[in-house]
Amino acid sequence: MSNFLMYAKDIIVEFGGLKALNNFDINIEEKEIKGLIGPNGAGKTTFINVLTGVYKSTKGEIVFDNERIDGFMPHMIAGKGIARTFQNPFLLPDLTAIGNVVIGRHCKTKTNLFDAIFHTERMKCEEKDNIQIAEKLLMFVGLIDKRNMLVKNMPPGTKRLLEIARALALDPKILLLDEPCAGMNPEENNELIELMEKINKLGITILLIEHNMQVIMNICDSITVLNFGNKIAEGKPSEIQNNDKVVEAYLGKER
Repeated sequence: MSNFLMYAKDIIVEFGGLKALNNFDINIEEKEIKGLIGPNGAGKTTFINVLTGVYKSTKGEIVFDNERIDGFMPHMIAGKGIARTFQNPFLLPDLTAIGNVVIGRHCKTKTNLFDAIFHTERMKCEEKDNIQIAEKLLMFVGLIDKRNMLVKNMPPGTKRLLEIARALALDPKILLLDEPCAGMNPEENNELIELMEKINKLGITILLIEHNMQVIMNICDSITVLNFGNKIAEGKPSEIQNNDKVVEAYLGKER
């Protein structure tokens, strides 16, 4: 039995002979906020895609909650309690905020085709429960006043918060955030830090990919650093800040 909520070992991902990830290892403890950083093209999003079943690794294993999940389909992995956001918010533009969050409950629904055709009492009760949960989540992320706003009319910062609410609708054990601060101003970044801390206090583990080093250093318990598909460092924020390999990856060897 592992002491980690999730770990990946010897992950290799190849695209046409190019190794996007090369024997990559990472351990994530339960209830921690783990940072995953590196220059553009380092392989960070590739790993998230492998972890969520979008890509298949060439080699290696991923274990989540003491169960091996590499090779599982995306909906199976989501059902295990792994939720994610995307670099560019992946929302349905012609639906309202609350409609998008309700969709996030898809892995939790128990109604079937019969219920849908005949609009059974079970379906009515489930719809009511999902709407109540969605409203609570919109309140949690500070968007309850936007519950009936169409996504296509929302500014970028609001969309990012909405996508987090939708991910939380899955009742995840771990939340994967892929560059949530992109395009946000300093005030919005501070609000997002507070939100991530609130989420973590609920007992939800967070894996955070982010280029904003101020955010990473302020919130993460530990950080893993990727460069050209290879892990070059791992440790506490203070250790990462003073790591020569990390400084070289971001600023160049001369610096």
